[in-house]
Amino acid sequence: MKFSFPRFNLRKTVIRCAVVIGLIALGVASSVLFRAHRGLSAAETSVRHQDWPQARHQLERYLWLHPNDSQARILMAEALVRDDDLTVEKSVRPAIGHLQQVSESSPQFAEARMREGRLRFLVLLQPSAAEKQFRQAVAADPKSVDANLLLWKLLDMTGRQSMSGPSFWRLYDLTPEKSRGMRLREWYLSEFHPGTANSAFDEKMGFVPRGSASSEGAVFKRLLEFREQDPNSQLTHAALAEWFRLQGDPQHALFLLQQAPQLNALSQDPFFYATQVEVLIDLGEFDGAVEVMESWPKPHSGYSFWRCRGIVNDEVLKDFQAAITDYSKALAIPAGKTDWPLMERKAHCLVLAQRKAEAAALRKKAKVVERLMEGAVHQRMRRILAELQRPEGLLEMCDFYHKLGRTREVESWQQYIRFLKEQPPVFRSSNL
Repeated sequence: MKFSFPRFNLRKTVIRCAVVIGLIALGVASSVLFRAHRGLSAAETSVRHQDWPQARHQLERYLWLHPNDSQARILMAEALVRDDDLTVEKSVRPAIGHLQQVSESSPQFAEARMREGRLRFLVLLQPSAAEKQFRQAVAADPKSVDANLLLWKLLDMTGRQSMSGPSFWRLYDLTPEKSRGMRLREWYLSEFHPGTANSAFDEKMGFVPRGSASSEGAVFKRLLEFREQDPNSQLTHAALAEWFRLQGDPQHALFLLQQAPQLNALSQDPFFYATQVEVLIDLGEFDGAVEVMESWPKPHSGYSFWRCRGIVNDEVLKDFQAAITDYSKALAIPAGKTDWPLMERKAHCLVLAQRKAEAAALRKKAKVVERLMEGAVHQRMRRILAELQRPEGLLEMCDFYHKLGRTREVESWQQYIRFLKEQPPVFRSSNL
């Protein structure tokens, strides 16, 4: 007897098995994708509840499938840096790694650069690296309040208040009208009382105890720490050197400048050059000052460049006409309006150029500015600024800046005074 077995098609069976397996895999993948998408929403909820470990766990799972999601990268960075149980090495540096993965084409690029800069500036104490991030953020989003604020404070806290005007005025234009008085007060303090202006930042960075005002000691500690944490930056060496120069120790300032890294032409810092020229002039090393001036990187512009070139033309090259031109350009810039010693330098050159009437007028102006820089004047200004709700007192701020020839400040204070006068008494009494 013959037995017959049912014939079956191996090829069809394989196909059916493949289809079944594919459906199962698709189901698993769909389940994973669904959970991942829910993971982002859950992570946002965890962040709102400040459950940082859970947020990181959910985000890790989500980013495994969506590595290019910029918002998730930013959220992960926040979950890392806000967890007080993590060390700097386990929080800040990994957070920066996530922020760096936000591409320039992303809508969150400006925010990522601002956040990275903030971490480098306030936590890692790397102002040069932070400045690069802030400038990228501002270029991508000129209306970023945080980026403009931090860039302004960074410039101010590294001894470059004279270069901070563009950042401040961008920030000012973004400030609500009711808060512009406070912003103008901060601007005044940054120029005439820098310790007071930066107390909150110095406290946050650990340079002064909680509730204490900044001091020269705190400024020194800050600049020293900047140099130690950002040693490959010409800026941090120059900022500390300039502090020593202003303390009357140009020799040690020169020593610090000589420790700075030698960078290529594209990476040279104009502030470093300005500090070098001032230090070498103070030390009487005129040939060195001329050499530095001749190698100053382009663009040749700004208060520091014209001031330094004027001094070199005046004291070293004895080209008094060229010095007059350079001094005039420096004094026309807002930062030059308070530089009464530079006015005296220009007046001296005018005398040597037989322009005595102009020299006498400029010396008269320099004397006015010198008196405006006296301590008693600024004590009164600070008392006035303690009552920003009183338009009558603020008129003295307009007069102060008018005598300095600072029209932008005059106009801004006048606008704020008009705003105050238009408000009901209740607002004016509670303005602060």
